[in-house]
Order: sequence, then structure tokens, then C-alpha cells
Amino acid sequence: NLANGTHTVAVQAVAASGLESARSTDRTFTVDANQLPQATITAPAENGTVSTRVNGNKLNVKGTFTDDKAVNYLQLELVKDGNRVTDYTMNHDNDGLQDGNFEVNIPVAANLADGQYNLIYTATDFENGIGPRTDHFFNIDNTKPTVTLVKPSVDIQGKNVQIEVSAEDAVGLSRITANIYKDGETTVYKPTSTAVQNGETAATHTASVELESGRYFVRYNAQDTAKNTSTTTDYYFTVDADIPSAKVTKHTVN
Repeated sequence: NLANGTHTVAVQAVAASGLESARSTDRTFTVDANQLPQATITAPAENGTVSTRVNGNKLNVKGTFTDDKAVNYLQLELVKDGNRVTDYTMNHDNDGLQDGNFEVNIPVAANLADGQYNLIYTATDFENGIGPRTDHFFNIDNTKPTVTLVKPSVDIQGKNVQIEVSAEDAVGLSRITANIYKDGETTVYKPTSTAVQNGETAATHTASVELESGRYFVRYNAQDTAKNTSTTTDYYFTVDADIPSAKVTKHTVN
């Protein structure tokens, strides 16, 4: 077994008669029996979807690494359609590469396009051992869902108020919310929402609430699976719950 370090080898043949050939040219090589560093990206999830817009135009990257020494630095390169978008080098001293885990928020452009991206990463240890170059594919979704209030659309006669909100998102919805407030107040009076199952791209939230006479507004929006939230909109309406009722006391048939 050879020790770690630089070694030199040369070849020379010796015949049975004792004659020796000329010595070959020396060849120098390096032995590094140390474990090569191995990094693993855990977030964004492989083939998952994230939004850099909701994270302040930063890509949150988390992962782990193993090495018998310590990782000196981790090189990260973000690529889309074969073109480099940005790169970032995590340093042992400045970026927390000491305990086997790492996390970094990589600044990206504010108008980063939706689609599939490849995060290419390579770890290097203090012995200059270079780990494998690894591809990590995921998707970026920076587009907000669209949302439409279907009901109410006019003032309400009676205390039963029907709420209906429809939403769409190209990647997938997670929740639709329509909360009722009393006019002039900031505290939710009647909360309503629907969790969208299985990341459906189109969904509808419905609810029925009872309100006393007065002025109200419904504040509604939708959120997608990448945590993009649609524009939040208020719709004001009036409820007249005091509808006069008629009672038949006598009925005469002629």
C-alpha cells in the first residue's frame, strides 16, 4: 500500500543472463486514499417546484455533505436550457460548511423565467479532493394564480350569503381563501377557505355564511403549490337581513 502523496515509477527489464535494459522515463503520480467529498442537495426537491419571487428573488438551497476531512468549498451553477443563469461558491469559513449540513440563498434575477432548471454542484475538500459533478433538476414557478369572485356579485337580501371563488394556475393550486370582514374593521369576521387537493390547476371554493344586516367586504385570493399568491382583492357588499315576512291569518275561498 502506498502512502498519500507524490510518487515516481520507472521500468527496467533484467534478463536471466543478468543483462539490463535501459531505464524508462520516470513517471510521477499522486496517491490520495482519502474519501472524496460527496454533497447532496435536499432542497429544492428533485423535480420539485419552487418560487424564487416569494423568497425575495433568491433560490434557497439546502443539502448535506460527507468527507473524511472537511469540505473546503462547494461550487453551485444554475443552468437553464444549457445556459448558465448564475453561479455561487460556498466557502467553508463563511457559509457554514462545518457540520455536514449547508443552506444558502442564491441571489437571482427578479424576472427569472418559469421552467426546468439544473443545479450543477461539485464539492472540494481541504486535500483538493474533488467530488463528483452532480446534476439536480427542479422547476421554478414565479407566476401568480388567477382568481375570480363569482359570488356575491350584488347586495344581499336575507342573512344567508353564498361565497364562490374560482382560481387557476398552470402548475397547481394549494389553497383558495375568501374571508369576510365588517366594513371598517381589520379582523376577520367569518373565515372561509378550501385546501386544493393534488395540486389541481383549476378549482372552486364555495361557502355559505349567515350575516346580520350591515356593510361587509370579502377579501379573496389563491395560492399555488410554489407559494405564489394571487393579487388579493376586496369586494364590498351590503346585507339586508331584515326582510319583512307576511303571515296568512285567514283565507276565504269564494
